[in-house]
Amino acid sequence: MRVDSQRLRTGDVTEDQYVILARAMGELAQAHIYIDESSLVTPIEMRSKARRLSSELNGLDLIIIDYMQLMNDRGRTENRVQEMSNISRQLKFLAREMDVPVIAM
Repeated sequence: MRVDSQRLRTGDVTEDQYVILARAMGELAQAHIYIDESSLVTPIEMRSKARRLSSELNGLDLIIIDYMQLMNDRGRTENRVQEMSNISRQLKFLAREMDVPVIAM
């Protein structure tokens, strides 16, 4: 069963939907989710943070970068397109090294 987000915003949910939401919130509360809101992170810094978290949590299941354009490569390239290409390549290497999917948006 799904819960319509509009009904959730207005508080118009049925008892069954409330049970589903409560169960989902419990699962999320138990999940190991780390959110890093740093801006202008380099792929090298991302790799360092991922390694540290992996060590602390005994592995990672997924890395998500929600705005890749906010990452930077410390000016090692002549233009932004080349910089994004380098960042993408480094994230691919991170995925291989850590054996974890990396989703970059």
